Amino acid sequence: MVAHMTGTLVSQRRQRTCPGMVLLFLLSAAVPVRSGAEIIALNATRKLPVPTQNVNGEWLAPIVGILSEFGVKSHFESATKSLTLESSDGRTAVLTVGKSELVTGASKLKLNAPPGLDQGNILLPVSAVARWLGLSFRLTEKGDIELNHGVLDLNVRESGEKFVVEVHNSGPTQYTYGRLSEPDRLYVDIKQADLLVTERNLTVGHALVKSVRAGQFSKHPDVTRVVVDLAKACEVAVTGGSSDPRIKIVLSPVLSPKEGPPLRTTSSTPASGTTSSRGALPGRGLPGARLVLTPSRGTPVKWEELVIVVDAGHGGKDPGAEGTTGIHEKDLALDIAKKLASLLQSTGAKVVLTRSDDIYLKLAERVEIAQKEKANLFISVHINSAPTPNKLSGTEVYYYTEQSLPFAQHVHESMIGELGLKDGGIRQRRFYVIRHTTMPAILTETAYINNTKEEKLLNTPEFRQKAASAIYSGIRSFVLNVPLPTTASGTSTVIPAPGEAPIVGTPAVVPRESGAGEDTP
Repeated sequence: MVAHMTGTLVSQRRQRTCPGMVLLFLLSAAVPVRSGAEIIALNATRKLPVPTQNVNGEWLAPIVGILSEFGVKSHFESATKSLTLESSDGRTAVLTVGKSELVTGASKLKLNAPPGLDQGNILLPVSAVARWLGLSFRLTEKGDIELNHGVLDLNVRESGEKFVVEVHNSGPTQYTYGRLSEPDRLYVDIKQADLLVTERNLTVGHALVKSVRAGQFSKHPDVTRVVVDLAKACEVAVTGGSSDPRIKIVLSPVLSPKEGPPLRTTSSTPASGTTSSRGALPGRGLPGARLVLTPSRGTPVKWEELVIVVDAGHGGKDPGAEGTTGIHEKDLALDIAKKLASLLQSTGAKVVLTRSDDIYLKLAERVEIAQKEKANLFISVHINSAPTPNKLSGTEVYYYTEQSLPFAQHVHESMIGELGLKDGGIRQRRFYVIRHTTMPAILTETAYINNTKEEKLLNTPEFRQKAASAIYSGIRSFVLNVPLPTTASGTSTVIPAPGEAPIVGTPAVVPRESGAGEDTP
């Protein structure tokens, strides 16, 4: 059932070519040239060092370096002016300046236009190379070139009592996944990827799965979504993506109480850099990540009826982490928290700030506020730091209880998408304020205060507003897609994790040695 998307490249007519500078002169003089062109690769825009050229309807552009971002290795032999490309799945192709062919294995595929040279830059026929690699290629309305990963096929099969879904991509991809309800379903969002086959809607009729669907979820940013409609509660393991072009989803029956605890998440393969098998969570390309999906135990809550507690970390005599320029976490966290509160209130939600100025609060006092207000959601805003300045970077989101995991997923996805910093992952950790609250509760680490680049961003009101907006969008997404617990003051279901270190995400070490203060029993 796997579709091979390499395709056949058809040449309208064979081109007469000239070597070296004669070829470059002819191309420059005879073909349309677009100066100031840009290329959009994996949703990021870059300037090109030399103009793009159009020869016989094929665009030539210097994309060799950009292909490395798709997992493609390259080697140029100056003596023969030949470029060897190796795809992430091990296939190779050779293109030679002045020759209208792409040689792959024993086959020679005709090209509409030969590769060229311009100021030492190799100009490749973009659409032909994209088709060979299985990438998505298009021209924007401005005439810029856009490249993305391609989702090439979707396979489903039974494996005993298990059900397996395999998604075949053009190369290693980033993805997130989670559960939605009414009806119960699992989704996998493949980032920076276009669906290159027709949309799929497969009726399955398995004991665990009703149907499997794949479609283009969004454009700009480009996301392909795979949805598995669930027939009953099940365990899910998602692997691949980070190093394997294939994403594999395995659904298994939930173990009975005699066989094992059905609500515990487990990891069969520790994430890279970890030292033991720990409870894992759905996330971005996490090897061996497993999640038990159970039917909804909550009910929809109207946005206007929500009570959200926003906790600005640290304060008063507790400054939190300190940046290299002398700024303190407590001040940045308070500003982001107040901006977040303003956004939430402007759309009708009731917001309670644990602190609205520079005062010191004990951790237990913060929890008490949330419990007293019967909050539906609790979010603690923090800024990260590393033991060594400029050693670590990025955005992380922490959770502790099972009910808080989907909340963490939605906010994490929004923050990574909007802030554009390194993805530090979603992690389970015994932070006091998210361990002792009974409603869905998370702790965000926006960026690293002692990373020079990120400290500069944190110092600007614009970035702090952007951080607040990203958190707000994640909260909205969570509330609109996941039913909340029926009562805010009910007892939360805690994943057994006594004494556990942070779970999945990179880096695997605990960045903060002191400052947050919540990592206590």
